[in-house]
Amino acid sequence: ADLQTLDQVVSELNSMVGEINLELVDEGANLEVYFFPESQFSDIEPTYVPTNLGFFRVWFNGQGAIQQGRVLIAADGTTQAERTHLIREELTQSLGLFKDSWEHSDSIFYEGWTTIDKYGPLDEATIRLLYQPQMEPGMNRSQVRSLYPPTD
Repeated sequence: ADLQTLDQVVSELNSMVGEINLELVDEGANLEVYFFPESQFSDIEPTYVPTNLGFFRVWFNGQGAIQQGRVLIAADGTTQAERTHLIREELTQSLGLFKDSWEHSDSIFYEGWTTIDKYGPLDEATIRLLYQPQMEPGMNRSQVRSLYPPTD
């Protein structure tokens, strides 16, 4: 079920991110996904912050683009519904949407604990925005807003 969820999330992301094509491979990946007991996370990822049931880390190239990443999902102490949520959230966040928010409880990016297992309309809009061709690594808020001026 975890691998089915991973496949589903990859498919959904591919439908939103445009020119980037995500695919599951057995070797040579630039984003690794691990299903391990949480107690072993620090063995896999030294920067792991304990007591997170899902965790990701990314590395950047010289231009500030994500080059490589690692996602950890707790294989113990979680239900299938919780892992399904964690797979979606951590994989999506590892693509550049790092922060959570307390403002939208129906979002995959909600700071509080949920088992949301689908992207909401705001999630989809945010993912699509991040992967617009005009977006470049390192842009600040002002530069992004200049690409999308408010409409009245």
